[in-house]
Parts: sequence; C-alpha cells; structure tokens
Amino acid sequence: MACGLVSKFWLTDWPETAGFLTDEERALLIRRLATDTGDAMMNRLDKRAAKRIFRDPKVYLGTLAYFGKSQWPRLRHKLKIRLADALP
Repeated sequence: MACGLVSKFWLTDWPETAGFLTDEERALLIRRLATDTGDAMMNRLDKRAAKRIFRDPKVYLGTLAYFGKSQWPRLRHKLKIRLADALP
C-alpha cells in the first residue's frame, strides 16, 4: 500500500509534466503519442469503439506480454515443464 501511495505522487502521468525529460525528448514523445493515437477518442464505449479496440494488435500483444511474464512461471511449475522440454 505504501508503494501505491508513493507512486501516485512520484510517477508522471503525461509527457508535458515529466520533469526528467529534456525539451527535445518531450517534443518527440508528444509527436509519437499523437501519431499513435491519431484521431481516436475514447470518451465513450460503443460498437464502433469496441471494434477499434479488438482490431488493435497492441491489445493482444500487451495481454500476451502480461500473461507471459506473470503467469508462465506458475503454469510451468504447476505442469512441471522444464525450459529444455519446452524448446523444440
């Protein structure tokens, strides 16, 4: 809980408020984020927004990365899979 409280005030939400970025890095990051989001607005969830979400490969890559990092060791231990056995 203490880590959560500290991170609430220590971590930055937006590039505009990140004090550790130089002006050049901040401008580059803002440009990249603008290119990445394009004209997408997530102010409501409707059928069109749901289609856009499920067609975005970053959703699936993020899910895969999360489960690969957090769940694979537990699953491997539970199924008693060794890394040498998992490789072809």
